[in-house]
Amino acid sequence: MTVISTDLKEVIRKNEKAYFMINFSAGIFFAIIGIVVVAVTMGQGVSPQWDSILRLVGIILLAVGAGNSLYYWRRRTDIADLVERHPKRVVWVYKKVSSGSMYGVTVARFSFVIFGLDNKRRVQVRLPARDADRLLEELSVKLDHITFGYSPELERKYRKNPQELLGDARKHQ
Repeated sequence: MTVISTDLKEVIRKNEKAYFMINFSAGIFFAIIGIVVVAVTMGQGVSPQWDSILRLVGIILLAVGAGNSLYYWRRRTDIADLVERHPKRVVWVYKKVSSGSMYGVTVARFSFVIFGLDNKRRVQVRLPARDADRLLEELSVKLDHITFGYSPELERKYRKNPQELLGDARKHQ
């Protein structure tokens, strides 16, 4: 049984790859800046005090950048594949809408579908609003074990024991 339609899988994967590349690349960028700063301080510097400060800044940038890249490398998840191959790992799904504002005026709205997994890990996928709604519809029709929607009560249950949401799947739609 195919859970998610092919076109939605493509949109999900495209957005997941973009999110991963932005965050992974940011880490690489900061690591490279850190390496450059450390390398510059190895030569003839301005003063020993400034060399030490710059070297420390470079090491911090390198560590933060490398840590960021490693974090996003380890957390990348092909959620479309996970839903298809291991649908029981997904226990909770809800939509979150965020907006960007400038000077009190909303300039952008972003829709996210949040997948709560059985290991208390959440995978967030940014989608156009119509695709987010379509995805939720497709999942609700084909996966009756999942709890849909958000509430503080569901949040508490999920944090305590994600498996509790499996029994509540249809009560919260």
